Amino acid sequence: MPDVTGLPAFVDAVASYLQSNGVSAVVELGWRKDVQQVNEGDGTANRIVIQPGTPDGDAGGLEAPRQVGYGLRTEWPPPTDAEPQSPDDVVGRELDDWAERATVYVWAVDATAPEDDRRQYVAVRCLLQWFRRAAQYAARAALDVGALHWVNIANVERQYGRELQLDLTLHAPLFDLSDEIAHPQHLTPTTSFDEE
Repeated sequence: MPDVTGLPAFVDAVASYLQSNGVSAVVELGWRKDVQQVNEGDGTANRIVIQPGTPDGDAGGLEAPRQVGYGLRTEWPPPTDAEPQSPDDVVGRELDDWAERATVYVWAVDATAPEDDRRQYVAVRCLLQWFRRAAQYAARAALDVGALHWVNIANVERQYGRELQLDLTLHAPLFDLSDEIAHPQHLTPTTSFDEE
């Protein structure tokens, strides 16, 4: 089943937004990605890792669905002569809204002056600001942001750049049908003919 909803879709949309705006940061989803050194972006560091859950394992909770009733049409976009939605042409209904907790690690460095705290602060603040723009674009009203924490603040003498940790909650529905049926518009379109 394709990863079309929830955190995978959010991460893909954030990465796409940043890339389309000329931001070369690496954006990854995973539990082990925040401690790796091989996934740095251009200029080193320059990385955003979105880790499912909180460091203590809180995955969020299931809440009442945000949309009641049946979901989107099976054809996307709907034909122009289509009647209002009917049971024959709609798919999926939301069972729950998963208020999915995640921890975002934003790591940046100004390599021109690695010992200058001000420049390291500015670098990570700039990347955080780009992340927030991209996250707002990707999730719109389905995103709640929480506390910010400096990572490894006790070891300020030997850090390369600076890293922030942001708590967030993404609201994503769980459907009574599989994702590829419930959200056909997210799938990559395929041609109906063989390419030569």
